[in-house]
Amino acid sequence: MAGRPDHGAELDDLRRDGGQHAPTWLALGFLLAAVVVPTIGELWQAAGGFELSFTLAPPHAVGQYQGLFGMGLGLGVTLGPAVLNALCITWGTPGWFVIGGIFAATGLAVPAVVRRAERDRSRQAAVEPQVA
Repeated sequence: MAGRPDHGAELDDLRRDGGQHAPTWLALGFLLAAVVVPTIGELWQAAGGFELSFTLAPPHAVGQYQGLFGMGLGLGVTLGPAVLNALCITWGTPGWFVIGGIFAATGLAVPAVVRRAERDRSRQAAVEPQVA
């Protein structure tokens, strides 16, 4: 039939592999891991983010810190697709490496930033008079 692609060669390639496929249990294991691992990571990230945004906020400014925290999430949702499109779609593989480097650098910087914020907060608490 004119206009329809002939998939015969592709089917022949599939038949030639001798039916060697991964066992179903292995595929299901990978599928389960692909769901569970990112879910656990996202739960840890959310819990850690909220913990930091509450713990590092001065008692009188918790609402302001939460507002800024929420604004950061909104900014990520707004700009994220454009950044991913510009880097990963336009640049291809190098763009993915750039995104991976940004994520790795950000993740590695968080402990140092938190230590500094806690140190500054401790210093500020020692200087400010306590209100009873």
